[in-house]
Amino acid sequence: MLTKRAADNMLRYYGGANRRLGRLARRPILYFLYITRRCNLNCTYCWQRVPPPAGDRGELPADELSADEWCRVVEQIPRPAAVGFSGGEPLLVQGFDEIFRRAASRNAVTINTNGVLLTEQLCELFVSHGLRNLSVSLDGFSDVHDTARGSPGLFEKIVSNISTLNGIRNRRAGRKPSLTIKATLLNEGMDGLEKFCEYCRNELQAQTVNISLAKTENHAQFSHRLYSGLGDLRTAGLPRSIPYSSPEKVVRTLTKLLADYSRGPMRVTLYPLMRTPRQIADYLGADGMNVFRRCSLPWSMAVIMPGGDVIPCLSLRLGNVRETGYDVRKIIAGQASQDFRKALGQLQRGAQTPDVCNCCCFLSVK
Repeated sequence: MLTKRAADNMLRYYGGANRRLGRLARRPILYFLYITRRCNLNCTYCWQRVPPPAGDRGELPADELSADEWCRVVEQIPRPAAVGFSGGEPLLVQGFDEIFRRAASRNAVTINTNGVLLTEQLCELFVSHGLRNLSVSLDGFSDVHDTARGSPGLFEKIVSNISTLNGIRNRRAGRKPSLTIKATLLNEGMDGLEKFCEYCRNELQAQTVNISLAKTENHAQFSHRLYSGLGDLRTAGLPRSIPYSSPEKVVRTLTKLLADYSRGPMRVTLYPLMRTPRQIADYLGADGMNVFRRCSLPWSMAVIMPGGDVIPCLSLRLGNVRETGYDVRKIIAGQASQDFRKALGQLQRGAQTPDVCNCCCFLSVK
């Protein structure tokens, strides 16, 4: 079983080793496909839904790749590698079942979804075709989740869909896919967070609860708004952690959860990566600004956005798959990609990440 925790660790280790190879660097091990901007929810904290700030230089592509085009993309992703699907909400894409089949026939596949459209038919498909991990967004019990997501009754609907998935997993006596519950930590959810994690373990049969500390909305990390140069990224704004009403309680609660779920059938992980009370306190005390280790994500992952634009992680255009016969490898090996990695390496001298990277979920706190 490929758990979310194991996959994230693999990305970090592979990226660090790959970075040290310099010009001999191998290709990425994860290809993350944001296959649509569309979403069926209106979450209060979603950075993809807010209008850009004044002076922002980012642009939204006019059209998205079709299902047939996405199939052509996944058929040219090299093996071995992992393919991740996200959005927007990827299950909204007409023809997603065929895109998934093509990807699963070649590579390990993970999916991020809000869980609303997780039908029995899709669950059967995911289990039968060996989906490695399914990450479902659930921020807490109904009083927290439904309010944050702007949809009454949503929690019960998603829980029912997860129950359907678990029934199929158990009936087939298999453990795939692993189930990750992705929760954004909100002030409203602090009091019930421990009980919620217990519920995820006992009732939802999750293998991982991944808790993301919330950050401000305007930034250029994995954004659907795309930029032409490194100097343009700052026009989107600099991300920072949202203020929590009781930082001390956040430290106590998260530290306890990390300890309580450090072993056993379910683990709790944090985004950004933090493992100790000091790291959590330092992160909150600095508002998530400039407290991170050097990052090697662009050496382990490539990202394709809904219109076919390839980005490293920051939403910087490196090329478009429509211009390369849907072959992402040509863009990864291209001059723009090499220039970005070189520029990032120069910015990170002294093991300091650039401020446009602050609060990125893939970063590790020092």
